[in-house]
Parts: sequence; C-alpha cells; structure tokens
Amino acid sequence: METEKKIPVTTQEKLFASALLLFAEKGYSGTTVRDICRHAGAANINSINYYYGGKEKLYRSILEFMYSEFSRRKTEYPDHIPAEQHLKDFITTYCEMQYTDNEYTKAFVAISQAEMIRPSPWMKALVKKHVKQQTLDLIAVMRRLMGPSVSEDVLRDTTLSIGGQIIYYSFAWPVVSSVFPDHPGMGTYHPKLAEHIYEFSMAGIMAIKNKYEKNRKG
Repeated sequence: METEKKIPVTTQEKLFASALLLFAEKGYSGTTVRDICRHAGAANINSINYYYGGKEKLYRSILEFMYSEFSRRKTEYPDHIPAEQHLKDFITTYCEMQYTDNEYTKAFVAISQAEMIRPSPWMKALVKKHVKQQTLDLIAVMRRLMGPSVSEDVLRDTTLSIGGQIIYYSFAWPVVSSVFPDHPGMGTYHPKLAEHIYEFSMAGIMAIKNKYEKNRKG
C-alpha cells in the first residue's frame, strides 16, 4: 500500500514483490513456491526458505507489512494536532493507501479484500496487533469531535461509517465504473474523494453532536 512504486533490487525484495503480485492474482493456495521463484527470476527454489522460512511466512510477512502500514505513516503527523486535522489526515492517508495507481497497491488491496471475505488463520492476530489500536485511536478522535454526550455505540458506528466510505469504491468499482463510465478512475480521483469524505463526515459529526447536546439540555 505504498504511494510510490519502488522497483525491487535484491533477491529478497524481488521474492516479496513477486509473491505479492501472485498471491493477489491466484490466492495463497493457488500460488506455489516455484511460481514465486520463477516470477522473481530466482533460479534456486530454496530462496524463499532462505530469506523467509517458507511460503507461509512469506505470506504472513506481506500481511504484516499491509496492516502495519498506517502505523508507519501515522508517525509523519504530530500527536497534538486539532481533531479535525487528525480526521482529515486519517482519511487522506487511507485513500492514498487504497487508491494510489500502481500494481503493488492494487495487489495489496486485492489481498486485503480476500482476507475480509475468507480470513486466513493469521488475520485475527493482525487485527489485534494493528487494526484494533488504529480503530481505538480514531474513536478517541471522534470523542474529541463529538463531545461527552454521545454514546459509545454512536462513536463506534460513526468511526466505521467513515471507514466504509473510504473502502466502498474499492469493493464496488466494477459496478461504479459501469454506472458512471465517465468516472476518471480512483488513481487520479482519490484526493477529491478524501476531501468529500472529510466534509461529508464532519457535517454528520456536527449534526449528531448537536442532536445529543440538545437532548441533554432538553
């Protein structure tokens, strides 16, 4: 889910990149060690064992990279920033991760979607390690934006609604592109989508906040 495509140079990098593309195309079960080595130009099929300890650990390293990516990017932003800017940064970053137009980003997204539909045995641990804390951090931002009157259920649903807006185009693109054939494509459009999601979400957040504050006073 990188914003820029980096050309793999070392054998280890080539194996990682080749496995990423093949797992996205053929799935974990449909991809063999020989396939990966051939794609990477590695003559020795023991290369995967040498660098990664086998096909399973190579796949798990790809998943680990995917689900830790936002945490790495988050370090680019100051901790003490206004909640509005924090939300905007979150939305912009996730849109970049989903929609930057290169084959590696598309492969990461394809694997992520496959994991959503049929989770691998390692998915639960990755969610606990990475996604849970990322979600709790965003819920904390929602609390700052919405105030003390809003229930935990509303905070959760608001947070997940924002995430749903971000990934919708990724899951529904075959339908969206058919209904709107003149759509420019997400590779170039995602900054506008991020801006729309931020403005739309902030309007909803303020409306809910005002509703709960009014009920509390009334």
